[in-house]
Amino acid sequence: MPDGDPGFELRSEFAHVSISVDRDANGPRLRVVDQRSGAVRYLDPLEVECIVRMPTTALDRYLPYESGRDERRRGEPCPAARARR
Repeated sequence: MPDGDPGFELRSEFAHVSISVDRDANGPRLRVVDQRSGAVRYLDPLEVECIVRMPTTALDRYLPYESGRDERRRGEPCPAARARR
């Protein structure tokens, strides 16, 4: 993680990411690292706000499992994940 911000890790059976605040750009932004693949994504405050305002089902097409946010049972693949198989 970047020097000066120890950050934190989030882990579940589906994902493992580390999150810290990056202050090297024009303004602070989140640095999110997928610990399994090493992929890094930076999210500025506007991007984070957009994610927060999205309908809860908007990410379902990107998730390999059901998010449990609607009437389907948790653990059941979302329709998009089923279609990718």
